[in-house]
Amino acid sequence: MLDPRWQCVLGRLLQRDVALRLNVQAVHSQILTPERTGVRPAGIMLPGQIDRARATMPTSTMDYQKGIALGGPIVHLATTLYVLANARIEQATIYGGGKRESLLGVGIAEEFKRSLGKSLTRVRRGMLTSTRQGLLYFGDWLFENTSRVLLAEELGEQPFSMVRTPAYGHAARYIELFQLQYQEVVRASFDELVVIDDWGHSPEKAARYRKLRDRVRASRGRKSGHDVFVVRGRSGQARVLANEQACIEWAQQRGFSIVDPSKMSVDELVYELKDARCVAGVEGSGLLHGLAAMASDGFLLAIVAADRFVVGAKEYADPLNIPFAMVVADKGDLNGFEVDIQELDATYELARSST
Repeated sequence: MLDPRWQCVLGRLLQRDVALRLNVQAVHSQILTPERTGVRPAGIMLPGQIDRARATMPTSTMDYQKGIALGGPIVHLATTLYVLANARIEQATIYGGGKRESLLGVGIAEEFKRSLGKSLTRVRRGMLTSTRQGLLYFGDWLFENTSRVLLAEELGEQPFSMVRTPAYGHAARYIELFQLQYQEVVRASFDELVVIDDWGHSPEKAARYRKLRDRVRASRGRKSGHDVFVVRGRSGQARVLANEQACIEWAQQRGFSIVDPSKMSVDELVYELKDARCVAGVEGSGLLHGLAAMASDGFLLAIVAADRFVVGAKEYADPLNIPFAMVVADKGDLNGFEVDIQELDATYELARSST
């Protein structure tokens, strides 16, 4: 059989569309959960915060992020299972039916280059658990990709994951705490590859999030009902909190403990974050560490940069019924923005009284 990469090269030479569309190329599909409507809770914030937002991440829109922050009616899209016959995984690309979808936008020529010297794993049937967002952002991997491993277990499918390079530093230990078993593949051919279209956070997915949290929270913690401030530093996407030291001092005066994920192991983080009442810090993966271990009746407090208005942590907090408070920092830019400490304090008090 012709290598599917060459099939796509040939298709392009013939000026054909080679974009993979699951609903077209799949040999079988099944709706696992139907589309439904629900209501998203509003974020806890002082007046005028949303109006400060200036820009968001390239893969999102301001309307989408503001909709998450403001709450209101929401549509839980259907979860659909698709089966591709004679499919292939090449790094972060799916091939099927002579079509391709690159989750990270890698070209075919680069894929050929990266595959040199790497053997092809042959699989009769397996389910892909990787997602574009999970390959890009640790916080999405921590809940989205791992919950898909649980879904594979529920469906009786063998889970497979693409390999992220470089690997997330905390991933290996979380996999152990989550008690997950799956196989990573760089290159693999599948007689049948199961791909799940499951965007959003349905009640069924929320149940899997809770199962993951329960497994993490089985670990020992330092105390309960306490507050924790998560240091962001210079890790992850460019969002530099210029007055982070002032925030740390505010948190210490309030009795918060301070954690720095870039300097701590997963076990150390869980020990500090387990059963916390409030987890505060710059919006990003640091808050997701907190969401994995904090008290079910606690709340998140996010510092959101006006030039990267993203409230992704709220997308995971909402289905877990964990309130999300936020303050938008509009002084400076992504190379150095400042949050108003008085507003941070007032938002903290508002969240405490609201929850």
